[in-house]
Amino acid sequence: MLDEAGEVPLEQKLGTTPKAMNQVFGGMPRSRIALETGMHSPWVSRVINELGHEEIVAHARNVRLIGESRKKDDRLDAQRLARLARIDPQLLSPVKHRSAKAQADLTVIRARAGLARARTALVNTARGLAKSYGERLRGCNVRNMNPKKAQELSPELRTALEPLLAGIESLSERIRECNERIERRVKGVKQLGFRSGNWLSVEQSSEVLRQACVDSMRAKRDYAMLAMLLGCGFRRSELVGLSWMRSRCDRVTGQRWI
Repeated sequence: MLDEAGEVPLEQKLGTTPKAMNQVFGGMPRSRIALETGMHSPWVSRVINELGHEEIVAHARNVRLIGESRKKDDRLDAQRLARLARIDPQLLSPVKHRSAKAQADLTVIRARAGLARARTALVNTARGLAKSYGERLRGCNVRNMNPKKAQELSPELRTALEPLLAGIESLSERIRECNERIERRVKGVKQLGFRSGNWLSVEQSSEVLRQACVDSMRAKRDYAMLAMLLGCGFRRSELVGLSWMRSRCDRVTGQRWI
């Protein structure tokens, strides 16, 4: 804590729990409180605001005095945050966190993404183990993968893979539940009557491709890049990072995909 003269009248450790926040800041006069972005900063900033204080959430990477410091120490970082907040809050590159409701909605989406990653890992493990035996799991749709898919495998392999396939089936059920929750939340969003963001319509995209000349190899390259951006939704950085090694070939049709 800093006073008006920039002196330190109080310095103490604080637990990252709502109870500890209320005990320390609840009886304190209205103050300006600075903290770094991090795992706890969304809910901590809301608690501080509810207690009537002015909260400043500093963007840790943009504050060079802290982000690029060779002396990483919580105590020193806290002092730097306090002194920068006292001089000018804009020096902290302040950010505004989402509301509690928006964070809850995003948590559902992130939880689903975690379940999907776990399911993908189990599917790859099951397929890899089957291939090491010279056998294959029938059916490629991960949404329908269950212990029944192992019925045509050898007995010892079926015994080994059944727990994995049961886990995949359970994860698919959880993912479907998340999908339903997300759909219910989306349906409750008020329609504003206009689209947010800025993207091309189908007609505008077609016009851009028609304008591209393919008389030279360089022009053909530009046309291919535009087609990838418009058709696949790649970011520019993703498109630049593409290489032939990252494509896969269909053994039946001979076509390649990313």
